[in-house]
Parts: sequence; C-alpha cells; structure tokens
Amino acid sequence: MNAMEQFVRKILIYIIVPLLLMLPALFGFDYLVKKNAPSFKIPPDISKVFIGDSHIQCAINDSIVPHSINIAISAESFYFSYYKLERLLDVNPSVKHVYLGFSYHSLSNYYDELIGGDFSSEIAPKYFSILPLEEQFRMLYWNRNSIAPFVKGIITHGIYQIWFKQYFPYIGGFSDYFKDTSADQLSMDKRLNFQFYNEGKVNDFSELNISYLRQIIKLCTSKNVHLTVLKTPLHRYYLNKIPLSYKNKLGEILKSEKIDAIDLEHLKLSDECFIPDGDHVSFLGARKTSIQLKKIIQ
Repeated sequence: MNAMEQFVRKILIYIIVPLLLMLPALFGFDYLVKKNAPSFKIPPDISKVFIGDSHIQCAINDSIVPHSINIAISAESFYFSYYKLERLLDVNPSVKHVYLGFSYHSLSNYYDELIGGDFSSEIAPKYFSILPLEEQFRMLYWNRNSIAPFVKGIITHGIYQIWFKQYFPYIGGFSDYFKDTSADQLSMDKRLNFQFYNEGKVNDFSELNISYLRQIIKLCTSKNVHLTVLKTPLHRYYLNKIPLSYKNKLGEILKSEKIDAIDLEHLKLSDECFIPDGDHVSFLGARKTSIQLKKIIQ
C-alpha cells in the first residue's frame, strides 16, 4: 500500500467511523422525540388552518378570524409544510379548510437553498422528527457538508420539544412585531434581487417546491379538506418589479391545478402597512389584511 492509498484510507476511516457511531445515537434520540414530544392536536373548534412561510405568519392574525389557527413560520417551504400538514390532518378531523400561502417567491429556486442547500442547517432541524425515514436520510445527505451544525440543531430542537412539551406555536403562529415601519424602495430592490435574481439573471423555478405544492393538493383531496391558496398583500412597487415569467408561471399553476385562490396582493394599503421590503405587511397591515380576509371567508 503506497502513501497515497494509506492517506485515503485514513481519511475514509476518519469520516466513516464517526458517522457510523453518530447515526444510531441520532435516530435513537429521534425516537425519544417522537415518543415524548406533544402531538399535533389542536382545539376541536378549529376548522380553518393557515399555513405557509413568513408572509402568512406576519399577515394573518388568527384571533380576528373565527375558528382558525395560524401555524405558518418564517422560511417554511412547501416541502416542510406538506409533512407538517400531513401530521396535523391525521389527528384533527375538525379541520375542514386549509389556506396555504402561495405567491411568486414560492416558485423561485432560492427556496431550494432553504430546503437542502446552504441555509438548510438553519431551517430543517426543527422539522427532522416529523419527516419519514427516507426523507431524514435525504436531509442528512443534503447537509453532509455542514453535518455538525445540522445535528446540533436537531438535538437542540428535540430537547426543546421534549422539555417544554411544546410543538405549537414553536413551529408556527401569527407573529408580527413590525410597528412604525414603512416600505422603502432600496429595501424592496434588495428583496427582489434576493428572491428572483442571481448575478443579474432571473432565477429558475424551484421544481421541488412546485412538486410539493402538488403533493399538498393531493393530501387535502385525500382527506376531504378544502384547499385555498392565499396571496397576501404586496407593495405596488415590489409587485410591479416581479419578473413577468413568474407572474405567468403562477397563473399557469393555478389554472392547471384548478386551485381555489384568494388574491389579496392588490389590497389597498398605505406604505405604513408594510415593512421596508414591501413583501411583508406590518402589524397594522396584518390587522387590515385579517379583517378583509374575515369578510371574504365568512
């Protein structure tokens, strides 16, 4: 065995042995989380569920909409929403209507970074225990280059769930502390560039996120639960700057999948009803949005 072969062998041993030791411990811990963490049971008078990312989390005050609960959380992709919703519907037959946040940014491949890319280790650990085994292995593979912070996150979130006996609102709920804010053009330009562009070129669509949107549609159909996608308000400057290809794609999906939609993106709101990025409403905007939504769905 030459020096190079010896070096490669040592490297493989250095990588594989800790991994083989880690996996049984990790999945043993995951078993404890599943066994001891609280269930997805919600109050029996809840018939409406709002789910999605920060746009729903900031915009829908479920205390204004009767018999509803907001379980949205920042940066949640359809991939994670699907598995969360699957667990929720399994144990809550009272849920008859799901409102899913869906807008142009939902189609962008920047979301792939939040699912299995550079930002996955910051987002995915709290969902690890609700993923099926094959998806857990998929997550470990996606995060192989940042395995230490990823596993640390899984353990931290798992301990929280067991110790505090909380699942809701830990992974979701109405939250909007933006007061005395206003839409700002520079901030909106930065937001648009982050969501829709890469080095000046329009981003590709996220096939993974679109695929899980269709999975959510199938899930709701199988559970006899009505699904409506919800487009929250957007500042007129931000909305006008969204690439045309994204506007066309969203329209095509709504038409081809025959999804019911509530479109509040054109709701007339002042600049003070938005935070600087123009993509999220402020606390004031959330109140006005929720009141308008209540009128629509009553």
